[in-house]
Order: sequence, then structure tokens, then C-alpha cells
Amino acid sequence: MKRAGSQHQHNAPANLFQCQNGWIALFVTQTHWPLLLKVWNDHDPALDDPKWINSNLRRQHADYINAQVTSFTSRFLKEDLAELMQKNGIPGLPVNSPSDFMKDPHIQARGYFSAVHHPVLGTFQQPGNCFMVNGSRTEAAPAPLLGQHNQEVFCGELGLGEKELAVLAAEKVI
Repeated sequence: MKRAGSQHQHNAPANLFQCQNGWIALFVTQTHWPLLLKVWNDHDPALDDPKWINSNLRRQHADYINAQVTSFTSRFLKEDLAELMQKNGIPGLPVNSPSDFMKDPHIQARGYFSAVHHPVLGTFQQPGNCFMVNGSRTEAAPAPLLGQHNQEVFCGELGLGEKELAVLAAEKVI
């Protein structure tokens, strides 16, 4: 099988496309092709030929189709183009960096990130659970410090005494 990168094996355009500030992922099927041409009102008139409705034909000519689509997508900011595509029923999403993801209005509205205080690192944003149960998430907590739970684990779970724990610590075993 030939490497295809992000290109879908049966469809085109179905790939990542350059925008002014990054990339957008588009997936245009036979249903979406006429919608894309309508939004892209100054496209090459040759693309109006009914033969291009066929996804397999577009895939066979993916280099040509993708170059044409890139000439359109490269005029937009990825967020603006994603919004335009979605408003017109065309699957398209911006490719987000971690920073973009943290700033995404939908992610913020869902309360996915929360401020967590760590005794060494200070306060920072940390992802929470990706799902809610009964409309709420569990509280995000910082990672424990090295050895923070030694007493609970060694004495509580493993049954060692305080003296044994002190010996392990003195000998730098833990």
C-alpha cells in the first residue's frame, strides 16, 4: 500500500489544507462537493463539470483537486474557514496546536481545563476528565510529590510499621 499521508484512500478532497495561520481538515464527499463549489464561488469553472461529483474520480485526480482546494483554503484563517464550512454543511475542522485547543471557545465553555495549585509548580491549567457524569466532572488535582504517599502505601497498604518506614527512608531506599 502506498503512503497517503492524511489523504483519504477513496475520497478527495479529504486531507489537511493550508490556511493563512495553519491547517484545516476537510472531508468532502459526493454530497458535499456541490456545497463546496457554492461556497467557493470563484473556483475554476472546470470544476463545475458533473464528472467531478464522483468521489472516486476526484480521488484519482487528488493532486489536481487538492491543489485547487488549497488555492481556496489558503485565503482564510483556519477558524474562519472551519466556521464557513460548518455553516454550509461541509465537514471541516481547524488543526489545533495544544495552545489553540486550550483557547478553543467550545472547550472553554465545557469547562474542560481548570486551575490547579501544585506546591512546587504553582498554579496552572490542567485538563480534567473529558466526560461529565450527571452534569459535572471530578475535580482536577495536581500530581503528587515524590514520596508524598509513602506512609499511606507502605504502612497502610503494605502493613509496614512506622519504624520500618523510618529505616527505609534513612537508608534512602525510599
